[in-house]
Amino acid sequence: MNTDEIRRSFQPDKIVILFVGESPPANGTFFYCANSQAFNYMQKAFSCVLEVGHADFLTQFKALGCYLDDLALAPINKLPSRDKKRACEEGVRSLAERIGCFSPRHVVAIKKSIWTEVEEAVQLSGTKATFHGVPFPGTGWQTEFVKEMAVLLPRLLGARQCPNR
Repeated sequence: MNTDEIRRSFQPDKIVILFVGESPPANGTFFYCANSQAFNYMQKAFSCVLEVGHADFLTQFKALGCYLDDLALAPINKLPSRDKKRACEEGVRSLAERIGCFSPRHVVAIKKSIWTEVEEAVQLSGTKATFHGVPFPGTGWQTEFVKEMAVLLPRLLGARQCPNR
């Protein structure tokens, strides 16, 4: 599976919100294959704010000007912490260049451990993108991710806020 080609096929002409994850998962799942935790909880968060279906979520995500990129373009989630941290630090310049090309209005880092690197990339990019951070919807953080995204998305997309659930 060539994740770069798959990812590019979902790139909108104009990126409004650039979501940034740590890296594609090492287990072979991938957001743009609609088979990852990030996909499932992102779709759930968007469905709190907009009427989006599971089957056509990626098409709607793209139509809204949303795009998910990664700080590290190769899987790093199985690496030791020290190596993972180094890979994230090494990804800052490349991400900054991509942010500069994308020129999004907003950048949202999806994992607390990468907020510093993603915010640095936004600053280095020379864009006026606003920076936001949310936790990754992994072990124990799924509810918090959906809750924070449901508050953030209406501000970034101008949509209605998610009702209390």
